[in-house]
Amino acid sequence: MAGIILAGGAASRMGMDKALLPWGRTDLLGNSINILKEVFNEIIVVSSKTYPYEVKYVSDIYSNTGPLGGILSGLVASNDLYNFITAVDMPFIDIRLIRYMQKMAEGYDIVVPKNGELLEPLCAIYSKACIDEIDCMIRNGQKKISLLFNKVKTLYIGYNDNICNKYCFFNINNEKDYIEAQKIKDG
Repeated sequence: MAGIILAGGAASRMGMDKALLPWGRTDLLGNSINILKEVFNEIIVVSSKTYPYEVKYVSDIYSNTGPLGGILSGLVASNDLYNFITAVDMPFIDIRLIRYMQKMAEGYDIVVPKNGELLEPLCAIYSKACIDEIDCMIRNGQKKISLLFNKVKTLYIGYNDNICNKYCFFNINNEKDYIEAQKIKDG
């Protein structure tokens, strides 16, 4: 299984490249890579830029297609059937949750955490079996990840404190979120 980090967003609300936001002794991208290296041998970063990390970089196959396009690009570039996909702006991803989802993945195309009606599509496992469906969706102008879940074999998993810290799905969209994330990290 490979770890794929989506780092190609426009970051219009943040005003700068979120991958480069300082995070402890590194930046957000370095943080994501360090977390995923504890679980995966192959790390892929989907971005039009390259950064000073020794990982595989791929650009979007289709431009301006949002996270769904990034998922497609990462899956196509991966050598593994199953792939954990996350976003660079989620600094608190929990390894326990990744390992739990890994155990559940066989026989499914997607394993996605769900809390009530809230899905976490950018902290999920996707199979390469999704490639054709994602490609079709994008070519038909559909960019919403959740539409994919009904088109492939998807396992929705619940989560709790035993497998996921309470900030696991926190993402940084703007400066206020970044300040809050820093407080969480330092607190």
